[in-house]
Amino acid sequence: MGLFDWISNWFGGSSPEISPAVPLIDPVPFNGTIEGNEVNGWVYVPSGRIRNANRGALVIHGGWISGLVPTYAPYVNMGWTTVYLSLEGEPEIYNQDPNRDALEMRDAAKLMMQKFPNLQSIDLVGISLGCYRSLRAFALYPQLFRRVVGMIGPINMHDPKRPYDWDAWLADGRHGDLIDDAKAFFDKAPDPMQLANEGRYQGLEKRIILIYGEKDKICAPATHFYPFIRKVGCPGTIIEGASHNVHRTVEGQKIAAAFLRR
Repeated sequence: MGLFDWISNWFGGSSPEISPAVPLIDPVPFNGTIEGNEVNGWVYVPSGRIRNANRGALVIHGGWISGLVPTYAPYVNMGWTTVYLSLEGEPEIYNQDPNRDALEMRDAAKLMMQKFPNLQSIDLVGISLGCYRSLRAFALYPQLFRRVVGMIGPINMHDPKRPYDWDAWLADGRHGDLIDDAKAFFDKAPDPMQLANEGRYQGLEKRIILIYGEKDKICAPATHFYPFIRKVGCPGTIIEGASHNVHRTVEGQKIAAAFLRR
């Protein structure tokens, strides 16, 4: 049985229960400079009974931090040193540069190792646009990250056979005036599917997992999930009944944690 089947069987189910989890500790500022580049964000530093001194996680959100606290909770409460970044240009997320994002994530990993020299590894967890960012950073700097969890990300944005459904974006209540900015953002760099077609994930497939929602129209599995896992050969799972909220479901969090614990 492959990892994809094992995860699906073990954590299967049709009810996408929303996780009530909250971190057991509060974050503190995470700031520093790496090779002249500023890094800013927040870090949860577990201590006492929940401390696991050797593990670190860099969690990359989709641009809006509100509502994402349950995303960090599983890793914090497992005792991992957990960082989330304030990327340059926020909150105007589509005025950012994905190339700059990758550099900031690279530098954040280096700063984590500086500030917490006990860390033996750092994992990436990316949600929505953060999934796009995390998979790009992993392809460019695989030596810095042990594994990557990619959830509900727009990772196949240049495929003429599977064009992105901007009508679904609007139907979800997102601002139509952001569409031009979003298109310009994605045109600035190769997306993860393009990197996969270049062979950039060759040899990394066992270190990647994708987790998507069955009913997600913002990042439909048919467009983003299936083409990537078929090309790369990485494991993945679809949460039954879930939409663009997989990161907040108990099932999604359990699958991510099980993969990262391996």
